[in-house]
Order: sequence, then C-alpha cells, then structure tokens
Amino acid sequence: TSLGTKALDHIVELTVHRSRNIASLKLSASRQLPGRPPVSVMHMLLNGKVLSDEMLLDELIDDDDEKDDTDGTGSESQLTLTLDMLPPVDPKFVGQLESQMKDMTTAELLGTFAANEAALYQNAALLLAEQMEPVYDDDQMEVGIYEEATHPPPLVNVQVREQAARIRRDLESKILASEHSQKILADPLPPSAKLADLQRVER
Repeated sequence: TSLGTKALDHIVELTVHRSRNIASLKLSASRQLPGRPPVSVMHMLLNGKVLSDEMLLDELIDDDDEKDDTDGTGSESQLTLTLDMLPPVDPKFVGQLESQMKDMTTAELLGTFAANEAALYQNAALLLAEQMEPVYDDDQMEVGIYEEATHPPPLVNVQVREQAARIRRDLESKILASEHSQKILADPLPPSAKLADLQRVER
C-alpha cells in the first residue's frame, strides 16, 4: 500500500508464476493482509497506472531483465506493484503502534494520526455512498449513471494523503500553533534516541 505512513502501510511479498493475472494476485495479497480485505476494494498499480484484472504478469515483466542474468544463477524477476486501497482493518494496530511510538518523532506521530483519521473519513464516505439510494428522473432513468466520466476518480491513496494533509494543517494552525508546540514538532529525535543520549550523559 502507499499511504506514506509506515504505521498504516503494509508490504506483501509473493512468489508467483508469470502466467498469473492481476485478479489472482489481488486474491493472494488479500489473504496475507490484516482483516483479509475484499478484492473488490483493491486496485493494483504499476508506476501509477491502474492494471486491469485480466492483465498477466508476463505482460509486465521486461524480458531484458532475464537476458541480463549472465552469472548463471537463474535469479527470478522481481516486480514491485502498489495496492491502492484504504488501510485494512488490523485488530493488532494499536498494540503495534504502541511498540513503534518510542522510535517515532512527534511529527511522525501527528502524521500517523492524521492519516488514520483521513482513512476513517474516506471509509465512512465509501460506506455512505454504497448505502445511498439511486436518484431517478421523471423517466425513471438513474440520474448520472449513464453519463461517461471525463476523468477517472482519484486514487484512494491520493485522496487519503490530501485529506491527511488538510487534517494536519488544521491541527497545527488551530491546536498546535504555540511556539512550544511547534518546537516539539520540529524535534528530529524520537523518545528512544533522547533516552539513549540521556543514559550516555549519566555514564
């Protein structure tokens, strides 16, 4: 995933045959992600481009990579794809975050909070859109559903990043605007580093 927040992002490594298609990769990734999110909410990207479910891995792998394998090791081709989706529901998230907090700066913690709030907002908006009843005109035609979109909808990770940036700006301007708060946010050291420095001084 690519939300830009290490506490929310997930990395899944798969060893698969190049004859597999994107739909099967989504299913495999879903099985390894927390909460097993449905593949219907997942979009797979390569270099920012959304890949169709029918596309084969063989179409994405550059054959020149294999030709360059002159050492005879027969190394496998590697491909990095991005999942565009809301963060999966992870029941262990709070415990994992607590274990990471000592190594995170105040600014990183604020960024994680903002990203999590943005993800919750996007998830609520998605659920609301699914529950809304379609609107019909006088001829019983569903309004807007037959109009061709001139632009594709923005990627989920882009929406979450933008919403997180807005939340963070609001917090910094309205709640954390004091000089003391700004000084804490600008501190580049996490608590664990400060503790280590303090212990070295005491010795």
